[in-house]
Amino acid sequence: MKNPPSFEDEIKIRLALAYSILPTFSPIIVLDEIKEQKYEIKLNSHIYEDVRENLVKIG
Repeated sequence: MKNPPSFEDEIKIRLALAYSILPTFSPIIVLDEIKEQKYEIKLNSHIYEDVRENLVKIG
């Protein structure tokens, strides 16, 4: 990425583009120009299993 936004700006952009109040971490692909041709997009992803969630039962 040539000029990535700050983390805070990225979250603002994701919230503006999303159809949910929760941010999504799906890739956002920005093109300078859309040409009448096929595109192939290859991505690498990592899953970090050290994420912890706190679930609270209400009621």
